[in-house]
Formats: sequence, structure tokens, C-alpha cells
Amino acid sequence: MAENHPPGRIAKRIGATLMIVAALMGVVATIGIIAGAGSSLLQTLDGPVYTAPASATMTLKPHTYVILEETGSRSGGGGFTVTHTGSVTIKPDEVNVAGPTGAPVLTGYPNTHQTVARGNAVFTGAVSFDAKDAGQYRITIPRAAGTRFIVAEDIGSSLQSVGGWAALGFGALALLVLGVILMIVGAARQRARVPGVPMLAGGAGQHGANPYGNQQYGQQPYGAQQPYQYGGGHSAGQYGAGQYGAPQQNLPPAGWYADPQVPSQSRYWDGNRWV
Repeated sequence: MAENHPPGRIAKRIGATLMIVAALMGVVATIGIIAGAGSSLLQTLDGPVYTAPASATMTLKPHTYVILEETGSRSGGGGFTVTHTGSVTIKPDEVNVAGPTGAPVLTGYPNTHQTVARGNAVFTGAVSFDAKDAGQYRITIPRAAGTRFIVAEDIGSSLQSVGGWAALGFGALALLVLGVILMIVGAARQRARVPGVPMLAGGAGQHGANPYGNQQYGQQPYGAQQPYQYGGGHSAGQYGAGQYGAPQQNLPPAGWYADPQVPSQSRYWDGNRWV
């Protein structure tokens, strides 16, 4: 016999499952974003500062990198900050970049304006280059002394590297919202009034009513049916059993009612039995 599921139970089960899946997806996406963007942020904020003329060797992964030149400073306190910045002076043709094999790497201007503040110093993107392969790169700037610079991943390149993880995170959020909606709908259906339930001996046919009326659980619904008595105390069976037919029982429709054993709680009646 097919199992009867009370209204709302399936929706709540599906909603709970979606919420669990969303939580797992969110954890994986968060780890991926931190691993992808965290190293870039750490390099930008805590990477070494070089002073030209300089030649730096660093291990890079496939990304677009930007050489940011110190162009100004900032000062202030108490919520007020004053920033003084100038123009970059390092040109792409003044920077020599050699790849892992020693081959020269093409340099150019950054695609976007990038500014980074480190302490009181302000750095502005001056030159960019693409690291095609992972390995050691040598960056040389043979120019007049005094110009300070840092090397960091391009912001746009870093965002692209975590784009897949971000999409996974948005998917997790969508599943979470859907799961919450299903949980709310399921709970609402379980608490909703059941329409069309007839008046019962125990009260109005609504959520919380007992389909057996005032009878205790296990007793015959609506009270025990007695044989029809004729004059002289003879029963209907003496005049021929079943002459008038047995009284018909109209069981209440499926719905939520007061639990006969625990009246303060609700229990589901599937139309034939308690579940």
C-alpha cells in the first residue's frame, strides 16, 4: 500500500536537503575564493618594496601583473585622511622582464587605473605584463635612484581567477533561498486549516479537531452502534439479521487533528487511520 505523506512534509524534506547542499557549496566556494584572491591580496599588501635601480627575482603564477610606482602619500587621523598623489614616471620600455626560460616578456600600460595604499605611501599602476607560465621571473628597472615600486597581481585578473568560485557561491545562495521557501511553505501547509471537514462530535472540523469526537483513541468512532430495538425488547437480529443493513460510518477526511493520546499536540489522520 502506498505511503500517505501528510501535507507539507515532502516540501520540508526537500527544503532541508537543499539547505544542506547549499551550505556545503558555500563552504567550498568560500575556500576557493580565499585561496584564489587571498594570495593576491597578501602579495599586494605585504609584498616587498623595491627601490630603483633594482633587479628583483620572484616566483609568479600565470596571471597579469602590475608594477605599481610610489606616486604620493596620505596623512590624517580621526576619520579624516588627506592624500597627495602625482603621475607615474616609469614607462613600459624602461622595464625589462625575463620569463622562466630567460625569454623577454612584453610589457605595456595597465588596462585599468589601480591605486594601492601601504602605510602612508600611495602606489599607482605604471606598467603591466602577462606571466604565461608559472616559474621565476626577473624584473629589472635600470633607472635613476629613488623611485620605489611594488609588483602585484592585476585586480581584474584576480577577479577572473575566482569567477568560477563566485558563481558557485551565488548558486549556493539561490539554493539556500529556495530551501528556506520550501521549509516555510511546508510548515504553513501543516498548520493550515483543512477546508471541507464536516462538523464532528468533538467540535468543528478544523485543524486540531478529533475525528473520533469525544471518544478515546481505540474506541469505535462516534460511539458504539446498537442494534435497532423493536417492541418487546427484541433485536433486529430476531426479525432477520441485516434486514435494514448495518449503520454506515462516515470517517472524516484526511487532515491534521488533535492527537487522541496527547490532545495538546496534532496528529495526521489519512482518512482511515492515524499516521
